[in-house]
Formats: sequence, C-alpha cells, structure tokens
Amino acid sequence: MANIGRNEACPCGSGKKYKNCCARDPALIAAELGAVEAQTPTLSAEIAKLRDKVNDKSAVMWTRGVFVFFSTDEGDAWVLEASGMDALQVAAAGRQLDVDVQQTEEAIEVTWSHQFTIRKDFVVTDYADQSRTVYASYPAARIRTLLGRARSSLPPDVLANIHIDEQSDPVN
Repeated sequence: MANIGRNEACPCGSGKKYKNCCARDPALIAAELGAVEAQTPTLSAEIAKLRDKVNDKSAVMWTRGVFVFFSTDEGDAWVLEASGMDALQVAAAGRQLDVDVQQTEEAIEVTWSHQFTIRKDFVVTDYADQSRTVYASYPAARIRTLLGRARSSLPPDVLANIHIDEQSDPVN
C-alpha cells in the first residue's frame, strides 16, 4: 500500500481527506498496524533467521539492539545479550536446541542457557551445571566488536546499571 498523506484525497473516491475517511476505519488501521508489526523484527524472528543460517551451514554475525546473533560453519549458533553477558545457545553441531523466549510489546523474557566472557577466546559457563567451555575456534575479536557496537546503542543510564564491574569486564 502506498503512503497516503493525511490531508490528501482519500483513494476510495469519497472526495474527503484521507484523515477524515478511510484513515479512521478500524479495519484499515488494524491492517496498517499489522503491516508495521510484520516489519518490526522480534527476538523470535531473529532466532528463526539464525536457525536458517545453521541449516545452510553459514557462518554469520549481526546485531539487533543489545543482542548479538552468530552462527559458525560447524553448526553452532548463539544469541548474546551485551548488557548482562548472558548467552542462549540456539544450535550445537547443526542440531537445533529448544529455547524459551517470550516476547510482548512491553518485555522480552529469555531463559538464558549460559553466561559468557571474551578475552582471547569465547568462553561460556552453563547455568545448569556451572561447566565451563572454551571455544577457541570462534572469532572472538569480531564478536567483541559487535558486542561493543551493541553496548554503544544503550543509553548511559542503562550502561551505568549493568551488573558487570568495568574493572573485570569480560568483553575488554
């Protein structure tokens, strides 16, 4: 649907301005809102895209807000949260893993599987059993760069409340 200015003639042919005609139709408003929502990325949609990359055996990385998404040629895939250093493993060795992600307009709830650190290597600690795994083959420098980009998108008041001590920040 083409963008129609509020003060333009309504395309229905009524002779009224669009804002006084079809723009007030609840069905049209709902359809327009649905189209906007379809364009707005959700965490679940981004995870679905990440899973598609795992199926294609593609190594990719991108950010959306405070999240970093990446997959490896080996079929591993992760979602990282830059402010809390939490990680969610989405796939391992090409096998899709169950994830618990709930999203509403007001909040995103994720059951994170790991906490991560990055110095020379990408290292995760499993929340369930506290086991630690080092992924030396992961591109740690590139992941660190994307985490920095994600963190820079946070407002200063949010950065001030991050629970990581800047002295021991595992990203630096």
